[in-house]
Amino acid sequence: MAQSPLGTLTPTERHEIHQAFARLNLAFVPQWSGVEPFRVSDIKGKGRGCTAIRNIPRGTMILMEEPTFTVKIFEGDRKTRSATAQIEYAVRTLEQHVIEEFRSLTHPPGDKTDRARFEVNNFEMMGYRGGGSQQGIFLRAARFNHSCVPNACFYWNPNLGQHPQGRLTIFATQDIRRYEEICLDYQYTECYKTAIERRRSLYNTHNFVCNCRACDQTAFEGELSEWRRSQMRGLVGRFHNEIGDLNKRRYLQGQDISQLILLLDQEGIEFPQKSQLLDDLARWFLRESQSAPAAWPPANCLKEGLRASRRKLDLEILTIGAESVEVRNALDLIALFKRPRRMRMN
Repeated sequence: MAQSPLGTLTPTERHEIHQAFARLNLAFVPQWSGVEPFRVSDIKGKGRGCTAIRNIPRGTMILMEEPTFTVKIFEGDRKTRSATAQIEYAVRTLEQHVIEEFRSLTHPPGDKTDRARFEVNNFEMMGYRGGGSQQGIFLRAARFNHSCVPNACFYWNPNLGQHPQGRLTIFATQDIRRYEEICLDYQYTECYKTAIERRRSLYNTHNFVCNCRACDQTAFEGELSEWRRSQMRGLVGRFHNEIGDLNKRRYLQGQDISQLILLLDQEGIEFPQKSQLLDDLARWFLRESQSAPAAWPPANCLKEGLRASRRKLDLEILTIGAESVEVRNALDLIALFKRPRRMRMN
């Protein structure tokens, strides 16, 4: 066995990781150099933001940051009272220059309270080692502006760092040119919505109107983006309405998922949407390989399912790093296609 940030890897899993790095033309070495390839500066029409100080290849870790402070997420009525108390206490314990930096972050109109700033600028920390879910303030990460077609993505990785809370990472999901602004998607769960709906949501939560190339309906690129996302909405609605009913249009489900992945590729949207769809596609092929009659010959299903699961592995190494929990899950998915048929069915 070999030790890895992913835990104990079998020789087969280690081989899969090495193959993925070879496909991606990446060296199997830590990607974080400790030197930030960006600077925080004034962006016309946006306030402060982050621009690249050199060309940044896709798959580069742009930032790794531990939280300045965190807040425990509670359910129900306790959430607001508890969160406010935690925020007030956490801010009081910070050094003065850190408090000033936190209070220089954006805030909702007319509300400059610490709670309001926290709500606008926090990142969710799923898989927090201390148990439960947390939300945290990351002063460097909070400086990145939004785009509905981002060129970077953020991810909370509980596997990184000596700090018991892990680290927030930001990876380049596209090649980024020197002086180009680096943007994240603040509301990636709403990527299939219309430009009007996305703009309204961002204005209500972050107090700005998005003018990214997907939201600019006066340009051809914006119109094309709107058409793609309308196609995505139709596919997502049809797909989710049929999940769990493998006999209802079962033969077309794989085509729907593949078409949705293609539209995401054309739109330039990567993690987590495409990663989840590649997982769905691989599992669809796995089910079909065990079904009678199958939409595809079982051998072809296994081949295509393995291909989809390896695409998922490649994507996650590029966008969230080889040490992520999702890479561990992708390796487990790949293993399903290498087991004897009897074991896959159990």
